[in-house]
Amino acid sequence: MQATIGDLQATGNNIEWYLHPAEGNPLPADTPLEHLQSYFAQGADATCRAAVVVMLQTDTPQGDGYQTLCKGATLADIVLQVAAGSSIKWYNQRTGGQLLPATTALVHGVTYYATQLDQYGGESEDRKEVTVNIIEVFPPYVPSTEQVFYANQSHTIANLLAIGNGIRWYDQEEGGIAYAPTETLVDGQYYYAAQQSEAGCTGDRQAVLVRILAEEAPTLFGCEKFKPRIGDRYVVNAWVREQGVTPVNPDIRAFNDSEISQLFVELLNHLKDKVLSADSDIYHIPAIYIPHSETANLNFDPIVSYIKDTEIDERKLTVYNFSLEKDTYGRTIGFSFFLNKNQTAKIMYQSPKVRKRGTLGGVSILDYRYPIRDNADNIRIDFTDVKVVNDQLQLISDFEMNNAGAYSTSLTNHTDVVSGVSPVEETVTFYEYEEIPGYQPITYMNALVEIQYKDANETVMEADKLVFIPKGPVIDGWQQVSGTFVIPVAAHQMTMSLKNIASDINVYFDDIRFHPYDSSMKTFVYDPITQRLMSELDENNFATFYEYDAEGGLIRVKKETAKGIFTIQESRSGNVKATD
Repeated sequence: MQATIGDLQATGNNIEWYLHPAEGNPLPADTPLEHLQSYFAQGADATCRAAVVVMLQTDTPQGDGYQTLCKGATLADIVLQVAAGSSIKWYNQRTGGQLLPATTALVHGVTYYATQLDQYGGESEDRKEVTVNIIEVFPPYVPSTEQVFYANQSHTIANLLAIGNGIRWYDQEEGGIAYAPTETLVDGQYYYAAQQSEAGCTGDRQAVLVRILAEEAPTLFGCEKFKPRIGDRYVVNAWVREQGVTPVNPDIRAFNDSEISQLFVELLNHLKDKVLSADSDIYHIPAIYIPHSETANLNFDPIVSYIKDTEIDERKLTVYNFSLEKDTYGRTIGFSFFLNKNQTAKIMYQSPKVRKRGTLGGVSILDYRYPIRDNADNIRIDFTDVKVVNDQLQLISDFEMNNAGAYSTSLTNHTDVVSGVSPVEETVTFYEYEEIPGYQPITYMNALVEIQYKDANETVMEADKLVFIPKGPVIDGWQQVSGTFVIPVAAHQMTMSLKNIASDINVYFDDIRFHPYDSSMKTFVYDPITQRLMSELDENNFATFYEYDAEGGLIRVKKETAKGIFTIQESRSGNVKATD
């Protein structure tokens, strides 16, 4: 709303306003004010008028000074806030310069300058700076541009194969409508795949021709491995041995400035590279992720010893619940994850806050952070060190943002302190372990075989978890663990784990079997060099051992029984040397 005479303020009784210092009629309260115009106020008991010079000002547009937009965007797509009834004028310079039409195509890394033009023609004196980051989304990867289906199989949009981020299928190469995943495919028709960035930008489309054949899919012949079936009964059997140990020679090792801290740096850079990758196969990190690479041999397991609150069976480094950290605009500004199964301490990295370089060389730090997911071509993040200081984890990195105009920056050894107590120990004591001579309990209590299931939603079926422990006599240091079970109908995944629940005992498993209940199994062990039969294990998993002399002749057969190992056959042979 435009300011009027009624908005002017003066002290006195029954104030009236005039255009002249000594004559004229009072101005109505709804008279619009004019910029730099003088107005004169006079009260009922005054003999003179007080002069007031009015200056009308329009506010600068408000909004984010660094905006990410899609390829092909124009000035009209930049989001700024102005008063109701006002509009935006764009310029190519901070002062003066050329007035730009709203249809001007945006250029990556260029800064544009906006003023607010109110409904009465008033224009803001200052200009709002906006630097743009343009996202170019490439067509998705399509393994085959002609995809074949069979009439008796499912053939919908969801069955088409294209690799990328946020794949959508369209009926035209440009424009058109997007298909629903349940849309039935039509023989001989082209479908067009496009991928989307996190910011919702859609790239060029890749055409796929669909062929639907009437005949059935060809039958595949080959050797199929044993597959457990739901509702069937199975047997699990193994031999276990426990050995008591004593820790000796303690060795205290620090995390900081060690091979382990550098290994942690490599882990962070590995995860960062996946986040910044444009390849959706690389970019995707599942909820439970063991770091791996197609091109490098990764082994981050030594880090596990320094992770707090891990369980005894957590021996392989695993990333849990990896997530992208977002700002209020929905842009990725970092990532977070856990390194223990209990997920008790989150490790989170966030990009630095945006730096803005002023005209006089000064730098101001704004209250929002650099987006990284849609800026992969312009951002460099290199983790260089990780430290634990006063029980807080510090992530140290070099950070660069290029092609962002006044918002470009280069930071060395930028430290990001992870909130909360450090999930990493500052020091860990390592021991050597010596076996306790003559250790032989009556029964073993620390070794077990655990079977666990997951349903179709990958939820652990806790009520159906099974644990089998060793039973029966200890035979030559070994005890058998055995049991039967039925796979629940709701199970979609089964995991069998060999566990040691003690921290001061070594556990060994051998001759592990898993087979249907109504079947039998025999196994054979051969010498890898001579190929001689060394032992065979019967349907109860008891062994028969074969011993040979230097010439390869069988000299002894031993049988394992519930009462121990007995020799059941022994023979000797020799040659007599003839003499004159």
